[in-house]
Amino acid sequence: MAATSTSKPSTTAELLSISAELSQQILLTHNCSLHNHQVLDLQDLIKPIQIIFRNTAVATSDSEGVDHYGLHISDAMRQALQDISSVSCEISCNVSADGNNVDGTTMEVLRRLKNYSWNAKVVLAIAAFASSIGELLMFLKHRNTDPIAKSIDILRSTTPDLSLLQNIGLFKAMTDVANTNLAFMGTAISKIPIESASMEAAISCFPAATYRIIRIILQINASIFRKTVRYHDELKRFTNEVSGINTILEEKLELCKKEAGKPKLYIHALKSFGKKVKFR
Repeated sequence: MAATSTSKPSTTAELLSISAELSQQILLTHNCSLHNHQVLDLQDLIKPIQIIFRNTAVATSDSEGVDHYGLHISDAMRQALQDISSVSCEISCNVSADGNNVDGTTMEVLRRLKNYSWNAKVVLAIAAFASSIGELLMFLKHRNTDPIAKSIDILRSTTPDLSLLQNIGLFKAMTDVANTNLAFMGTAISKIPIESASMEAAISCFPAATYRIIRIILQINASIFRKTVRYHDELKRFTNEVSGINTILEEKLELCKKEAGKPKLYIHALKSFGKKVKFR
């Protein structure tokens, strides 16, 4: 069954409002039988993401030297990097399809990332987006000097203006929401019982937030190349939506942090009321 298209949200409160049918489709893409999602440390991915986004404004100048930024390539991380590459290809395919199948592609990305937590899906999707942006930056940097890049520029029907994404704050919004999702994967938050009010409220938001972020990424990437009449307005709207989703998640995160600061007696209190305490 194809994913149901969603209308444009008009307020922050509506950003995570989705139909029951779409919610069920999103949940079906998630492998909820896995309980070790948090063992994959994605913190080291933030630095290369930030460096790519930061260099957008200076695509024609020398960028920072390339190294692994201290990234530990474990088997789990190697798989994550492969999945980032796979999702990056999905983003490109959505562009070549003129962005007409954004709902279907969003569901396909979710299926590809089914073995990760909802928060990890967001980080990996943003890393894939950063990878795509980075490839474009490399092309833009060399198109005036490298004969291959020059030839590609001639054959391209549209050359994207990535500086606009930087100027309207899109990259900052993406980095912020990635960091917020990383915070939910942190040790302190992961120790909060999922039965607690703050965690239940946060977890209930994750599927819709993840779906929305991935869908916005696909729309942004398609919009960059289409350059419609309302190109600038579209990108500003996407930026505001990402920021709005991040605001919602940050509010949930703050409540979780307060919960994490409560004494350990809180857990015993939950148990005394007959609740089976589980942790993320």
